[in-house]
Amino acid sequence: MMSLFGCQTETEITTADQLLIDRGIIRAYAKAEGLTLDSISTGVYYSIEDKDIPVYIRPGGSPYSGSWVLLTYTGKTLDGTPLGNSGVVPDTFTFSRLMPGLQTGLGIFKKTQSGFLLIPSTLAYKAADFPEKSIPANAIIRIDLTLVDWGLLKKK
Repeated sequence: MMSLFGCQTETEITTADQLLIDRGIIRAYAKAEGLTLDSISTGVYYSIEDKDIPVYIRPGGSPYSGSWVLLTYTGKTLDGTPLGNSGVVPDTFTFSRLMPGLQTGLGIFKKTQSGFLLIPSTLAYKAADFPEKSIPANAIIRIDLTLVDWGLLKKK
């Protein structure tokens, strides 16, 4: 029987399949770079530089929805392509407006902690292609950051 809708030439990749692909790429990247990483169940991989400092020295817990965060960060794809406005000057962001992988990753950082996140494409820009920013579809993002400060947003 002939279809009136033509042939499907591309295979649709599910989010779960893309996450498996991304995890494999992240593991290969970590091995090639000699990195030891921890991971969160969502698929975000991370390394925190001074994670063994006791909580009582770092009061305040971790940011969450309904808060603002003050970060210094640099972002890039795994091939080294830089992302937008990253830099060493701290920027303030509304937590809930950050990409899902950054929200998840920041949830394990305490004030003044530094480290980096490897965010799978499914929790970053997904299959969107941003040629004007040199970010290809399904790009895995590395964000090196310091959580300078965070606090609750004021109710209006």
